[in-house]
Order: sequence, then structure tokens, then C-alpha cells
Amino acid sequence: MNIVTKKDLITKLLSDHPHLRDDDYKLISEIWQYESLATIPVTAKDFLSDFGNGKYTNPESIRRCRAKLQETMPELRGDKYYKRHRHQSDVIDQLNNF
Repeated sequence: MNIVTKKDLITKLLSDHPHLRDDDYKLISEIWQYESLATIPVTAKDFLSDFGNGKYTNPESIRRCRAKLQETMPELRGDKYYKRHRHQSDVIDQLNNF
């Protein structure tokens, strides 16, 4: 799946459901539920087979898209966004001293 095609869906989910802004697992779950609507009910075996065959959007692509959207659209940011950025200099120091 091309993540550009999911950008609008991710934007809508972040706008309509603020609790998804801070939890990538919940966001990924919502997107995968949306993608599996045509084949409900989906067994775990079917899901794993379909995931392995590329039917579902890559979770890392969803995470990256969410991060980019929150970077460019402040209204989509959650509480954790600001907490992470307050500690950014500490993390940079830790990485420089690694």
C-alpha cells in the first residue's frame, strides 16, 4: 500500500479521535480495521496471512505519516508530542555521549 493514499485517512482519524494522536498501536489498529472491512470476520490466521502478503499498510509507514502530519499540522498533535519535545535536548545529549 502506498502511504500517500492513507494520508487523508490518517488525518481524518487524528482529527476525529484525539486519543489516537498519542498511541500508534491504536492508530494502526484503526487503520487495519478499516482495511479489513471487506473481509469481516477476519480470523487471526487470515489476518497474518494477509499481512504477510502486503494487504495491510506497513505499521512503520503509518507511524511515519502520523509523525509528519503532526510536525506540519500542530492541531493534530497529542499531549505526548509536547512531552517528547521538552526532553529532546536530554536525548540528544545522551546520544552524543553514547
